Amino acid sequence: MTLGRYPVYLILIACIGISSRIAAQESSSAWVDTTLANMSLEEKIAQLLIVPIQTGQDAQTFRVERLIEKYGVGGVVFQDIENVHTDSIHLLQNKSTIPLFIGLDPIKGILNRKHKPFNYPKSITLGAIGSNQAIYQLGEAIAEEHQELLINFSTINLDNNIHKDNPHTTWGDIKELIVSKGSAFIRGIQRRNVAGCLKYFPKSTSNPFSAEHQDKLFIYRNLIADSISLLMSEYTIKDLQSKQGQTTIPLVAGHHNPLQFLRDSANYEGLFMANLTSLNPLVQYQYAGSSAIQTLKDGFNMVITPYDIPRVIFDIKQAINVGQLSESVIDQSVRKILLVKEKKIIALPERSPIYYTENQKEALVQQIYEQSTTVIHAQDSILPFLKVNQQKVAVISLGNDDPKNPFYQYTQHYIEAEHFPLSTQNISTAAVNDLYNKTKTFNAVIVGIFTDSNSPIDRYGVSYASVQLLKKLRASNTRVITVLFGSPMGLQYLDFCDNLICAYETSPIAQRVVPQIIFGAVESTGRLPINISTTIKGGVGIQTNSLQRISYGLPEMSGMDSEYLKKVDSLIEQSIIQEAFPGCQIVAIHHGRMVFNKAYGHLTYSKNKAITTETLYDIASVTKVAATVQGLMYLTSKNKFNIYNNLGYYLPSLRGTDKSSLRIKNILTHCSALKGGYFFWGHVMDINTRLFNDNYLVDKAKEGYNVQVSPNLFANDSIKDYMWDWLKESSLSRRRRYRGGRYSYRYSDLGYYFFQRIIEKQTGQPLDQFLEDSIYAPMGLRSLGYLPYLRKKGRDIAPTELDFRYRQELVTDGFVHDPSAALMGGVAGHAGLFSTAHDLGILMQMNLQNGRYGGKEFFTEKTLNTFNNRPYKMYRNRRGYGWDKPNPWKKSESPTSPKASTYTFGHTGYTGTCAWADPKNELVYVFLCNRVYPYANNRTLIDLDLRSEIQGIFYEAIEEVESLNR
Repeated sequence: MTLGRYPVYLILIACIGISSRIAAQESSSAWVDTTLANMSLEEKIAQLLIVPIQTGQDAQTFRVERLIEKYGVGGVVFQDIENVHTDSIHLLQNKSTIPLFIGLDPIKGILNRKHKPFNYPKSITLGAIGSNQAIYQLGEAIAEEHQELLINFSTINLDNNIHKDNPHTTWGDIKELIVSKGSAFIRGIQRRNVAGCLKYFPKSTSNPFSAEHQDKLFIYRNLIADSISLLMSEYTIKDLQSKQGQTTIPLVAGHHNPLQFLRDSANYEGLFMANLTSLNPLVQYQYAGSSAIQTLKDGFNMVITPYDIPRVIFDIKQAINVGQLSESVIDQSVRKILLVKEKKIIALPERSPIYYTENQKEALVQQIYEQSTTVIHAQDSILPFLKVNQQKVAVISLGNDDPKNPFYQYTQHYIEAEHFPLSTQNISTAAVNDLYNKTKTFNAVIVGIFTDSNSPIDRYGVSYASVQLLKKLRASNTRVITVLFGSPMGLQYLDFCDNLICAYETSPIAQRVVPQIIFGAVESTGRLPINISTTIKGGVGIQTNSLQRISYGLPEMSGMDSEYLKKVDSLIEQSIIQEAFPGCQIVAIHHGRMVFNKAYGHLTYSKNKAITTETLYDIASVTKVAATVQGLMYLTSKNKFNIYNNLGYYLPSLRGTDKSSLRIKNILTHCSALKGGYFFWGHVMDINTRLFNDNYLVDKAKEGYNVQVSPNLFANDSIKDYMWDWLKESSLSRRRRYRGGRYSYRYSDLGYYFFQRIIEKQTGQPLDQFLEDSIYAPMGLRSLGYLPYLRKKGRDIAPTELDFRYRQELVTDGFVHDPSAALMGGVAGHAGLFSTAHDLGILMQMNLQNGRYGGKEFFTEKTLNTFNNRPYKMYRNRRGYGWDKPNPWKKSESPTSPKASTYTFGHTGYTGTCAWADPKNELVYVFLCNRVYPYANNRTLIDLDLRSEIQGIFYEAIEEVESLNR
């Protein structure tokens, strides 16, 4: 009977650091000598045998227990990680007098991860990474999982065969790349005391001089010499019964035996293991003994055999008795096995400390996708996407009909886009034309092709309809970005695309990454690890630059601990129970990555509607820095404003008043002669009767009364002029005056009325329109702005106060809480902005980046440094120019956490808001709530100092990681 068509697998075992050094240590162990001397021949033979536990056969464990107890087999190997249970392995190890090899040879590969919240990247994805650090770390993380299961060796496929029907099984076809990546991966696995096992060492071949065969030899020889600890290779046994004289073509000149080739060419002296599990079951059963004998004669040290262990032991013993095998050869193999077990099982702790949490592993996976995503073509300068305002963008998801898939959702973080999701790519010509007609007028169309196909029969999932649509859009001069979420072999059908990205997989994490690359939040550094066609060659990959936009990821990606940040959840939960506020949003950005963006609670205490990350909040006095100070810094950078001038220099209408000579620098630091505020409402209503003066206010809009103060209150069209006149005529403070026009500190809103006038005069635009056109829209900040009741239809907006004193109604629906700002129609320099924590956080990050964001400079670094300076710190005035700052002299009264550096800048808001940026720690923190609902006298948030306490948790989360890394 001929067995030539049934493969046997060769495994080279040399547990961590053993491979080329095991021979020198063979006689160095008393335990090995004593154990070997006390073993019977049957026990020694049993040590050579490994029992497989196949997929879905948990019941085999009982059988294996019997084999261990009765015969003392050398180990077990699992073919599915789902069948691995630590209790069972403990039981098996306890049954054995000699430690067992516990191996994992998963059918779908070491990277396959069932029943987990995310999958590991496929090997082809790993091959696209430029740096090997993440691959090394992934090896560590996988080894930790296996070590937790008490596995001590795992198989790895580093074959260079492209496998046209399944390219995901390879790392690529560039031999140097495979050696580099494979070495890093194996070293990572071995770092955690799990031996890596390379599979599929090249067998004898009909064409030993082929390029593919020579590349394989190059790969395996280099990996063995560098770092390999285990190796498995396909190997064919022919005619076990009668064809002893048949010759095979050698691997290389002089080497018919692959084992001898390894020993000679790579100086390998480790263990070899033959895997017989893939033989035909009938053959396995009938020839279990003779197959094992043949592998031992060929030089193998261990055999994985699934059938009739007693018979195999008996047949091997008989072969020794008749001189077919030498007992000394058996002894040599057992000695090597015992040395490995002593060094790598007995000498090691059962479990090492766990370094990779699930969150850390997910963060690592995202990092891998960021580094592997490959830009194949970028021909019309659209990548990265620079301009995000005044652009009409469509996202088409072909093969993914989830309307909220991560690909679209993360695109929405950067630009307003319309989504066209389709469940399949195989659409009719009519459907193609319909989709084309809907999208051809867009400025840009981002097309995602989603496919899990690895078959050339269906073009790797790239349908004719998809190609037809892309070509029609291209012909219409629409700028198109095409992203292939699937096998890179499908790129051969997309070579005509001007802008082409390969993401390799449909993974949700990969979908999150691609928009971040498209919009310049993450650089593209991936390189195609496989040759696709004559025009798309391995190694291609266009590097795109960062535009310093916000990226997104888990806290672990920036050096924070997600578990520690659960303290934020607990504190907020308690705060809501205490009715400090009905709901809130919190954002943290660390090292330019948004790592925390959460919403808690509800719009009101009635809990009718939950807060989301899209809910808008009135940010109150944070407006001062998020609006007015931004405008002043913008003008300063253009030499249109100088903080050292007086008000009268920019506002001629003040000349001749006592306001003209007020120095701007003193106003910005709250040490001018201005009073804390001005009671504008005293002019427009009777404070005692609560009746409105109809010269200024009416309850319905009419001619001359179109400035909306609240849903049911309208002001005279000239109200802002009236307020300006009242302000000009107001008296100054009688506080003590010091040199340079400086007065003692008093917080005041009044200066921001003057600054608003200056900005509007210098720009020729209303404040809200200038900010929208010049800063917010170019940054892609769609929620940040004034008058949300006009701009943000359909958005939830948190209500503020039930205002009995002035408007005599609940302030809701996007009308500003501040009474004076409301009287101005909702647009004021000191209050009036609404935002999500997300968009406010991005604005603060732009400031942290010294005025740069999205490839655009809004103001210079010199300007930011000037405004962030504390000119009167010698007088213990903590303020910068407009910016509030920590109080270093009395931290208990600081508006920030005591852990914030002195470089920190930001502001708080009366409604329960704050926004802070810490350049030293590269940390942005935003907290938004409506603590004034329904009554502004609710001081729980303030009395408990919750904003600062929560901010402190983010610093502690950084410190927690830093302490672990020391």
